[in-house]
Amino acid sequence: MKKIILLLLFPFLLHSQNFPELDQSPMDKAHFSRQNEVATITYSRPQLKGRVLNDILKLNKIWRTGANEANELLLNVDIEINNIIVPKGKYKIFTYLEEKEITFIISSSTKMFGGANAYSSEMDVLRFNVPKRKVKESLEAFSIVFSNKDEQPQIHFGWEYMRFDIPFKIINK
Repeated sequence: MKKIILLLLFPFLLHSQNFPELDQSPMDKAHFSRQNEVATITYSRPQLKGRVLNDILKLNKIWRTGANEANELLLNVDIEINNIIVPKGKYKIFTYLEEKEITFIISSSTKMFGGANAYSSEMDVLRFNVPKRKVKESLEAFSIVFSNKDEQPQIHFGWEYMRFDIPFKIINK
């Protein structure tokens, strides 16, 4: 009896091994904690796949800073960036790329898809210009990480040879 059941289930077991096409820009999360969770960024990680970054991201255009659904910045505490307090809550991160710098934007937008379509400057909570650096080591996938070097929390962004950093302070109330 067990052999008959196994024979009947065998074709279904084989079929379950066929994955549909995998996501080309898988989701990821970056976390920052100090005793308690401070911030989480959920975003999709587009890949170069033999392309050049300048062909993917255009200068002087708003970018949703990721792919697919718009990213989400979740702050569990108030933070300060460039002398501007960003209250705890949910936000979107947008970036405006120029030749030598990037405008880092935190938006209260709730739209989940689209670059320029989801962005409205009226929803800006913060705009902050930071230098864009070029490094020797290329990153295949767009990446975001937090660090806390010398007690200075930062968010690091990178893709291909481009890097930029956003220092912030945790506001203790």
